[in-house]
Amino acid sequence: NSEAADAAAKAADAAAVEPPQHEHMYAMVCRSNMNRSMANHDILERHGFKVCSYGIGREVKVPSRDKKGRMFPFGTPYKHILEALTKEDEKFNIASGVIPMLKRNKEIKEAPEDFRKIPDEFLRSVDVVICSEHDIFERVVEDIEGRDAEEFKPIHVLNLETTDNNEDAIKKSQALLQLCKLCSDTEDIGNDFPDVLEQFKEQYAADDELLYS
Repeated sequence: NSEAADAAAKAADAAAVEPPQHEHMYAMVCRSNMNRSMANHDILERHGFKVCSYGIGREVKVPSRDKKGRMFPFGTPYKHILEALTKEDEKFNIASGVIPMLKRNKEIKEAPEDFRKIPDEFLRSVDVVICSEHDIFERVVEDIEGRDAEEFKPIHVLNLETTDNNEDAIKKSQALLQLCKLCSDTEDIGNDFPDVLEQFKEQYAADDELLYS
């Protein structure tokens, strides 16, 4: 019956995302909080990690047919971006992968967020920030260093270079899941993170250049 079907659907949804079961908080950062950071956010949340995600570009930028890119302010709900792009050029935005991406994103959180607007109080809860390219890494480090250092515990900032396409975003998110699992095995992430990072590089990222601060 319909009630049983609804109950089964709710149970399936609950099983899809594990409740947080790891103590460390991870922040994922890419340029627009659309693709790379959200692929990481998605896989970590589904495996029970505490995770948040952000962009650090000027605006949220998605591909467009004219190659100039379509811009939206940070904070624009994913569902509103989805509605706008579906109306404007649905065929192109399906082919480019943006519409499937937005459908995923709106189920994870409401809207893309700007890393620079994270309140200090919340940022103090973050243990590890993971960036997706060198320029983003430098912007994140600059932002953190520009805040009141006395208010913060050490925050580990890592860059794992990730091409801004769906294939590489998914591939690197699977590697980062392994990093976070390694972090869960240590009781003192503050002191042990460099050793964890070395183990991660040997096992999962031997061919990748890692930046760490």
